[in-house]
Amino acid sequence: MKYKQLILMTILTCSIFGIAGCYAMQAQSGSQTGSQDTQAAVSSEYTAALTQAAVSSEYSAALTQAAVSSEYSAALIQAGSADNDLTFSYTEENMPAEVNSNDGFFSFTSASSDENQPGAFTPVTVSVQPAAASETLENSAVSGNTVSGTISDTGLDLTDQFSNRDLNIDWDLSEAASITLSDSGTTSSTNAVSINGDIITITDEGTYYVTGSLSNGMLIVNADKSDKVRLILDGVSVHSETSAAVYVLQADKVFLSLADGSSNELSAGNTFTAIDENNIDAAIYSKEDLTLNGNGSLTVVSPAGHGIVSKDDLVITSGNYTIESMKNAIAGKDSVRIADGNFTITAGKDGIHADNDDDESLGYLYVEDGSFVINATEKGVFSNSLIQITGGNFNVTSKDDSVHTNGSAYINGGTILLSSGDDGIHADNTLVVTGGSLQVASSYEGLEGETIDISGGVIDITASDDGINAAGGNDSSGFALGG
Repeated sequence: MKYKQLILMTILTCSIFGIAGCYAMQAQSGSQTGSQDTQAAVSSEYTAALTQAAVSSEYSAALTQAAVSSEYSAALIQAGSADNDLTFSYTEENMPAEVNSNDGFFSFTSASSDENQPGAFTPVTVSVQPAAASETLENSAVSGNTVSGTISDTGLDLTDQFSNRDLNIDWDLSEAASITLSDSGTTSSTNAVSINGDIITITDEGTYYVTGSLSNGMLIVNADKSDKVRLILDGVSVHSETSAAVYVLQADKVFLSLADGSSNELSAGNTFTAIDENNIDAAIYSKEDLTLNGNGSLTVVSPAGHGIVSKDDLVITSGNYTIESMKNAIAGKDSVRIADGNFTITAGKDGIHADNDDDESLGYLYVEDGSFVINATEKGVFSNSLIQITGGNFNVTSKDDSVHTNGSAYINGGTILLSSGDDGIHADNTLVVTGGSLQVASSYEGLEGETIDISGGVIDITASDDGINAAGGNDSSGFALGG
């Protein structure tokens, strides 16, 4: 396969009329079949594409993409204008006079001698690593349409993504009713719990402390529409052969809380048999808002369906999760919102999935922090409207796009490692990168969107086609699921 690596480190930012964060990019393709050493300057022996876009009345930016040999491909971002002396400078250590197949990389760093340069200015370093000697580079490192403008839209309003109850893991067990699970012998301290064999139904609001196990049973929440219900799981194991281990039929909101240091497991069998008009197809299935939190651990196994599903908002604020599912591992209809937690996910479809076909403003995914190891047969992370990542550590391996949204994606922070069979990150609309460390270790195209705005972060891309493609949206680039 044909690969190229593009590392964009410490991306240029500038100020336009007091609004921070602009980036101008136009990509042109170029290739050179000769195998020659080269210096920084692109001479008549090498193809080059230059474009310059004014980003304010005082400052301008230019991007040069040049294929400099069969072994190197460079995208050189240069800031400069006639009125402000911004030039590229380098030392012998970071910019060899000659580049050959033994050189690890060469880099350009912008520097300014103009003391009036805006305070938002940050130097730009672009490093290019050599491909293997046997590889050739026939595609551009950066391709697509002009992308310019002010990064004024950073995504979601983050003020109310998590409620106090979502975040609270300091419970008063003295006020909790008890449920002790046992095959054909479950007991409870309250008449708000209905016990029908191994089908345990909670019918009223409150906090319930749950222990024990069921080898083939269910925990069901069916309370008033205004009720909030918290289940504190402490060493719980529930398996259902033909339905969900936990089923939230009705409530205002349900909290599944993991007791400190506890290990819990919720699992489904190899088939799902209807018990009402709802299509229950997950080990944890909720018709209502669902929050998971706590300092314990939870293993979710679903060999015939999804792992965790909410047909409303799905919120996770803490806890340790191991999820194995034939379909999506974590899925929310109105949103999936993750404040923190540790996740090890193996999914037959998508790792994390947010999708609402009825309302374009919903079906979004927001990640504030957490640790994620995701192996997905389809997409690693998916949203039909918007994805925003402000922190966390991600290691995603996927056969389709590692991160995919039918709307826009905002990468504002985090440490992200992606290995994709198609795009590293794909956005049908805008892809915005303002910070974080982003490495696309393998992909067909590294970053793809209708427009791409980059104003910060460290980016390292390996792609067999375009490293950065702003040619536009709908995804059919290079991936096809085999039979």
